[in-house]
Amino acid sequence: MNTLRMTIALLSAATAAAITAPAAQAACQIIKTPWGLQVTDCNLSEFYKNRYDVPLEIRPNRPILRMPNLTVSDVDGTLIANNAVSVSVEIENTGTLNVSSAFEVSVLGSVSSPTGGVGIPFIPFPPTSIPGLPAGSTAARTVGTVPLPNRTQDWDVCAIATVDPALMGGPAWGNIFETNELDNTKDRCCRVYGPKPDTSRRSC
Repeated sequence: MNTLRMTIALLSAATAAAITAPAAQAACQIIKTPWGLQVTDCNLSEFYKNRYDVPLEIRPNRPILRMPNLTVSDVDGTLIANNAVSVSVEIENTGTLNVSSAFEVSVLGSVSSPTGGVGIPFIPFPPTSIPGLPAGSTAARTVGTVPLPNRTQDWDVCAIATVDPALMGGPAWGNIFETNELDNTKDRCCRVYGPKPDTSRRSC
């Protein structure tokens, strides 16, 4: 019995030495994250007398946040009635949670001339309300029309759209709390061609 106990004690001491001694040689980078310890840049080859290359890396999985994320996926202009451009926007919820409450889209338009004509620098549209948007879905809305000063030259019609904008006296992130508040704005321009068009920009 004493021989058995001595054998077990010797094996335990040898195992502890094998684990603790190489640990000082195989430096690991350990970073504390909100989701647990991240262990990287380890190599356990010392445990196996350099016979095997055994890397070790442990990265805790980040929890999946079930939140909405509203983005402006498209802004477009379409020539109508030969003297005006209809402006429309497309909103997408790229998050993992439905938006069940209403939110707004604000759009600011402008008309400028690539050849120096007098345009319209500031055309605010009334806010467009969207009642809600399921995760992974899109909603398209026409927000208004932009008048053209004339049709004797080229005109660039531009629009900048912001979904769930910050409201006066409200939170800086708008009414909907999202995973990313930095992708809520998109702008785009198109060109209405005159008699001698410059086709370097896409047409409305």
